[in-house]
Amino acid sequence: MGSIKLEGSPGGIVVSSDGALAYVANTGPDSKSISVINLNSDTVAATINLSNTSASIALTPDDSEILVSLPSADAVLAIDARNYNIIDQIGLDKPIYIMISGDGSYAYVTSGSSNWISQVSLSNFTLTNSFRGGNYPMGVVENPINGDLLVSNRIPSSYLGSILVLDSNFVAHDTIDVDGHPTVMVFSEDEALLWVTVGISGEGGSLLSIDAGDYIIKSALTGECGWPLDLAIVPGETGGELPEGSP
Repeated sequence: MGSIKLEGSPGGIVVSSDGALAYVANTGPDSKSISVINLNSDTVAATINLSNTSASIALTPDDSEILVSLPSADAVLAIDARNYNIIDQIGLDKPIYIMISGDGSYAYVTSGSSNWISQVSLSNFTLTNSFRGGNYPMGVVENPINGDLLVSNRIPSSYLGSILVLDSNFVAHDTIDVDGHPTVMVFSEDEALLWVTVGISGEGGSLLSIDAGDYIIKSALTGECGWPLDLAIVPGETGGELPEGSP
């Protein structure tokens, strides 16, 4: 393990299903690109240039298309993952985080200027639905066990937050309270754990593990890296449990 130097400020990251490639959205003010990293050699294999600064990135389940949000352009792009050409675009208000449903039918996109989440059909790249995601929704992820949609959000004027648990009608039926601002959420390969990055005021960020079945926080790891922007799990990689405790 080591580090890879990238231009600007690397933000969103997603890994291909075979664990061979990582796609990183470079989010700095002068960085308008996506870095494609070969995870076997830990080198930058290609650079995809963009017209605007990106915020987050997603990959369809078949690894055929890359989705990237461009908040300053009010757009989400679909990019061919083989030749890196832009194949489609949809206009959305200040799109931030993107999550693609497990069956690859929809993308869910949070907005940086409202409390709404957009549902986008990936068959024709059109807006099919929108719904509220709490206060300033950040990340969104689909629970592969029961189909719940989980939305991380902030509590106004505080450094507290929560994760809303929405049913198939996008109605909240449970809440997971978090000490800090939960942002990105990723399920483990075995679907047993939900991993959540959390920003904490005046402290290092933390990484929570939450039971995917009963939504109880199991453990937390607090670091000194500031606010963690994104999280990805490389298929086939293994690791131990986080130490017991809370941030």
